[in-house]
Amino acid sequence: GIYKGGDRATIKDILKEAKAQGMDTRVMESLIKASQSNVKIGNLQNKMNNNLKKAGWTHKKGEFGSVRISEVKAKKRSKKSKK
Repeated sequence: GIYKGGDRATIKDILKEAKAQGMDTRVMESLIKASQSNVKIGNLQNKMNNNLKKAGWTHKKGEFGSVRISEVKAKKRSKKSKK
């Protein structure tokens, strides 16, 4: 995305450059806001995942809810095939 946690001066520079190139600044502002919200959502998801891991829980892809880490590790072990 456009926004990587920068300051207001950087955002103003981006908008100024967009205006100089003939772009609509309202469109750029909406792109920056969308990028900001994606950054915030990603940070919250990472924080939640780290808190779950510290407590001994994790999530399964494609399923709702959390499971114990020990249960996931036990199920991941596969039998070796005989040749």
